[in-house]
Amino acid sequence: NPKKSAFSAWKARLREGVPPEAMLDGVRRYARYLAATGKTGTEFVQRATTFFGPDRNFENPWLLPVSGTNNQRCVNHISEPDTEIPPGFRG
Repeated sequence: NPKKSAFSAWKARLREGVPPEAMLDGVRRYARYLAATGKTGTEFVQRATTFFGPDRNFENPWLLPVSGTNNQRCVNHISEPDTEIPPGFRG
């Protein structure tokens, strides 16, 4: 996550009149969203350059899932093998 380009995007939003607190509020919402969806630390986290870029993703509501729980399985969990053969695949 290149700091220089992220800081340039941050400064560009400041020049547009966006208050720093509005961007920080967006960071907090996004962090809660990532934690709730289990995406923290994955390749699905936006780069700061994109987050503070011209699309202004920091303004998104980043709503939490309705259940408030993580609906994704743990990436370290190994599923049990399925030993049942479906009826259409029996020979």
